[in-house]
Amino acid sequence: MHLPIVRLNNALPVRTAYGERAFQAALDHLRQRMDRHFGTEGCRVDGTGVALCPLADPFVHAPMLDSLCLLLEAEPFRFEGDEILLSLSAGAVHDAMLDDVALPAECYREDMQLAVSLLKAVRSGTTHLAWRPIASPRDPGAILYHEACLRRIGEDGVSIDCAEAHAALDRLGLTHRFDRRLLSDMVDALEADPFACLSVALSAQGLSRGLHGGDGGWSDLLARLKRDRGLARRLVIEIIDRDRMLAMQDVQSCVRHLQALGVRIAIGRFGTGQASVGELMALAPDIVKLDGAFLQRAYGARIGHLIGLARTIGPTVIVDGVDSGRHLQTALEAEAEWVAGELLGRSRFRRASRPPSSAPAIQTPSGLSAFA
Repeated sequence: MHLPIVRLNNALPVRTAYGERAFQAALDHLRQRMDRHFGTEGCRVDGTGVALCPLADPFVHAPMLDSLCLLLEAEPFRFEGDEILLSLSAGAVHDAMLDDVALPAECYREDMQLAVSLLKAVRSGTTHLAWRPIASPRDPGAILYHEACLRRIGEDGVSIDCAEAHAALDRLGLTHRFDRRLLSDMVDALEADPFACLSVALSAQGLSRGLHGGDGGWSDLLARLKRDRGLARRLVIEIIDRDRMLAMQDVQSCVRHLQALGVRIAIGRFGTGQASVGELMALAPDIVKLDGAFLQRAYGARIGHLIGLARTIGPTVIVDGVDSGRHLQTALEAEAEWVAGELLGRSRFRRASRPPSSAPAIQTPSGLSAFA
């Protein structure tokens, strides 16, 4: 009999950060949910976090396995006052992700709190997408595209950037499904607005189709982009290089597939990430965005050198961090073609666009609809 596998990818970090009892409770939770999901009583979980379910045809049940992982990952597991997000994969999982998270226990728990709060905000409908323009330094009205920034409404009613919580999800190894839902919302926004050109920032692990096992929703997304190549050409996916890129070959394969459909690939935070220049060149991005920290402390000649280096990786270069007139002047001296920063406009709920006068006003999506 075939035994389909559901693996608890963060078994070791959960055991280290929350203790043996929490770990065993998580395994019991996984087994019970699998029994309920498949209507069986024969599922078992071993001490490493691998769950086996006796199904007659695991290939027929593969979509159900992946949907189970999605359901369990979307809701935190509760144990003695702690809320813990589980990272799960159906079928095979890439070796690079096997308990790869090596955060100290205290840092792991702090990141977990940030991640749980973000998903709660999404489900409660208090998140929204704001938009920041990427513009010409010589003509701020010339917009290359608008990049999406996920924000939430705080207790005092103030809009708060979710970047820190999103980074916490990434450090925990839990951002893959969240990123794919965010990308799905971008496709929704592009379908709603035929004049928009939009960018969304995803982690490298979120772009790996095989890193966590299963399909994870990629087939549906790719099918939507394939049906409308014009829509795909208006989408920019920015890869955030926060840490070393796991399963680089798998990420490259996904990038090539997206580019073949017309999607443009950007590299974010160039100059401060962990990937080497060789690794970034292997991705062959269309756009490279310099980290804003360089503009804060560098002069025109140095920025010009960095722009030249970035152009050896991708043909279009964006200089981030233009927050003042001095920054803009430095970017102009360095012959920057495109810039971003507060001087050109902070993230806003509505996008500035130039549709024909007869076009209706387009409302932006409120957040991650699939997680609500």
